[in-house]
Amino acid sequence: MKKLGLLVLLAALLVPAAPSSARTSTAPIALPRGADPAVVWMSGRTVHTADGRAETLPIPASHAPYLRLLGKRHGAWIVLDNTEATVKVLSIKGQRVRTIWRHVVYDPGTVYALARGGDEVVQWFTDRGDRTAATVFDLRGHHVATRHFGAGLILDFAGDTLLLGFGKTFSWRPGSAPARIAGSASWADAQRDVLFVDDADYNTGPTTLSAPGVPAWTASFLPRAISPDGAWVAGLSGSKLVVRSMATGAKAAVSGLRLARDRALTWEPGGALLVQVRSTRGDVLVRCTTDGACEQATDKLEQTVSFPDQGQYFENW
Repeated sequence: MKKLGLLVLLAALLVPAAPSSARTSTAPIALPRGADPAVVWMSGRTVHTADGRAETLPIPASHAPYLRLLGKRHGAWIVLDNTEATVKVLSIKGQRVRTIWRHVVYDPGTVYALARGGDEVVQWFTDRGDRTAATVFDLRGHHVATRHFGAGLILDFAGDTLLLGFGKTFSWRPGSAPARIAGSASWADAQRDVLFVDDADYNTGPTTLSAPGVPAWTASFLPRAISPDGAWVAGLSGSKLVVRSMATGAKAAVSGLRLARDRALTWEPGGALLVQVRSTRGDVLVRCTTDGACEQATDKLEQTVSFPDQGQYFENW
């Protein structure tokens, strides 16, 4: 399927919806339907597991458009319910729904992330004056720490440490003072010891988090996820997918794919990329390899997709 797959997908995205009288002659081209996603993902109030099972969570159907999966801890799904003005972080196990945290907000810019490999959640609230309150709590609902910053970004949250960007890069373990560790950066993956630092033109490139230096290459894009083998990094340029070699920065053939507004993406264990794409038939998850071969991994989706342990903080990028 190689490059033909990507061309077919782009054709499907660009073909306008046909009027009812012409559906038989100008129906949009569709990608072939491949296997279901080999990862955990959530759409609406349904969680799909990597082995193909689906679990509908005991949450009112009216809340479905506002739910995001933060992760799974101790056998329970950790779900963000952003319905109306009251945000709840929920723990759901079977039919039992427990509210971990409740917050009344008046600004949709509030974002949440569950620490990868940890049991803490950060609530990142930036007001209209660019003042940020970062509140960390655990899965029992106990307050851990609150600290105030200016406007900035969460670069990563792993274990008990946040990496934050405020023109400089800071490491913050809630309960202690932030420590500056590098210059300006756009993204980090602490578990892989990777930091994407910015150059003078606001391009970005990879270096190590443990000993930040000058990257071998920089480019204009926003990194989002590194492939399982560490060879590729997927990111965004506006609404378009960009996949670059970690070694050289060269673009993979799949780059240029236009993503849906919510821009959900993740890598499967086998090394294929899953991305949420808006087509003439509605949003779907599409599986692509770095050589440009693509197939449809889901049928039409009615609600936004979220992947665990990626947080909701991508929305502030």
